[in-house]
Amino acid sequence: MLAVAAMGTRFELVLVAEEPERFRPVAEAALDEIEVWHQRLTRFEPGSLVSFINRTAATRPIPLDRETYDLFACCQEVWRASEGAFDITIGSAMERLGFHDRGDASELGTVGMAHVELDPDDVTIRFCRDGLSLDLGAVGKGHAVDCAVGVLRGGGVNTALLHGGTSSAAAIGRPPGSEGWRVALGGERPVRTATLHDNCLSVSRTSGRTVVIADRTVSHIIDPRDQAPVGTTRSVAVIGPSARLCDAWSTALLVLDGVPPGFPAEYEVVLI
Repeated sequence: MLAVAAMGTRFELVLVAEEPERFRPVAEAALDEIEVWHQRLTRFEPGSLVSFINRTAATRPIPLDRETYDLFACCQEVWRASEGAFDITIGSAMERLGFHDRGDASELGTVGMAHVELDPDDVTIRFCRDGLSLDLGAVGKGHAVDCAVGVLRGGGVNTALLHGGTSSAAAIGRPPGSEGWRVALGGERPVRTATLHDNCLSVSRTSGRTVVIADRTVSHIIDPRDQAPVGTTRSVAVIGPSARLCDAWSTALLVLDGVPPGFPAEYEVVLI
């Protein structure tokens, strides 16, 4: 097993191969890919791409590499399909509520992907109003997992499990003699499990990170539509082909009361 700390969690990679040392360079390259995306997407380091976008995109379009552009475009698609329940412009609300640098909990910030302009021809992002702040916390781990899986498959790895903080996971193939990789979902005992075989998983919970506001403990899951923390205790898992989309949709479904018409048919929802 190999591991790396990134995106505020620990990523672990398990390979199954007759000659594991042969694939060690590929495994290390996959973990390096996760670190690359950490450096690019974190909002907590001034030199990251996301920090630069947050400081600058309201003044001019910011050129992007194609992979990052595709990530933002995917987030915009999920925002539309989820009817606004998933929104990466939630950063100012997270700051206001004290999950990042503490702001003024009484003043609403600017939130809304409707104010983000993505230009597919010039491959740029621009904010159409001041005060927007990107936060990729609900999708960054899944995206990094997808990119790392691409490195593993490109290097010839046929059997592996990669997870980030036990909440985002991807399976390549399946261990010999089994139906797939069994992954615990948590919840009430007996703990529910999922069996992964060439697919991905994300688990989201309102009982994760919390902050106390006016003597009340609130969840880190925010409804972007009113910038209020989700009030009920919920856990949901999404299983499907892309860890990035599993990540985004598991967050959106914590906000929504049901599954919207735009939810992709090839994905599965598991209530925990």
